Amino acid sequence: MESTGIFRKIDELGRIVIPKEIRKKLKIRDNDYVEIIISNDTIGLKKYSKIKELSTFAQQLTDIVYSYTNTEMFITDKYNVIAYSGNNKKKYLNTEISKELFESIERRESIMQNHIKTLKINSNEEIKCSFVMDSIISSSDSIGIIVMYSENKILSNHEMNILKIINSFLNKYLED
Repeated sequence: MESTGIFRKIDELGRIVIPKEIRKKLKIRDNDYVEIIISNDTIGLKKYSKIKELSTFAQQLTDIVYSYTNTEMFITDKYNVIAYSGNNKKKYLNTEISKELFESIERRESIMQNHIKTLKINSNEEIKCSFVMDSIISSSDSIGIIVMYSENKILSNHEMNILKIINSFLNKYLED
């Protein structure tokens, strides 16, 4: 761990304020969770993603769905793509999501775009495609999003129903 050279006093309720510059650097926003880590005489804070704990499971799930639908799909937490199945896996897996996807998560969106429109997965690229997306809500918190997209076929209610099933399945595991 590196020292920041920043010191804070603990208040009478045992609280400290994480300085704005550290929150900004680590992209910790209001209402985000942090994990408290203890090692010997050191207390550390780590940005916490409830859904990231399921990334291996989420990857297996997207791989199975992709094997049947042959449609690109991915699952994110609030900041990164944590599971991706399809031709662009190397390009997008574990990358930071776009501002537009982050805002969709915050708005708890469920969208079916059954015509060609622009989808921004990360801040570098736009894809012209048909897509469906469904926000992942757990314990009343919006924690990620599931997206299926195709550049050469129009997606329908069928793909949206698949996302709803995956979302329900993930929520079952997140609640346990």
